Amino acid sequence: MLGIIFSLLGALNYFIGQDMAADTFMREAIPLFFFMVPCFLLAKIISRPQWIHDVEDYQLAAAKKFSQSH
Repeated sequence: MLGIIFSLLGALNYFIGQDMAADTFMREAIPLFFFMVPCFLLAKIISRPQWIHDVEDYQLAAAKKFSQSH
């Protein structure tokens, strides 16, 4: 969200002729996009119900196997 705000401020400053301010805002926005996009993708992958179900089944099977061996 902050990257979007900085990008909009950078575009606004660019259109009104404040190139130095636009450059500053864009330089601040770019790293925010590079770090936030992987986070959103990772959250989307992790929150899949089937993936969560499979992990819980694996943990249950591993716990049963461990308890049977001891």
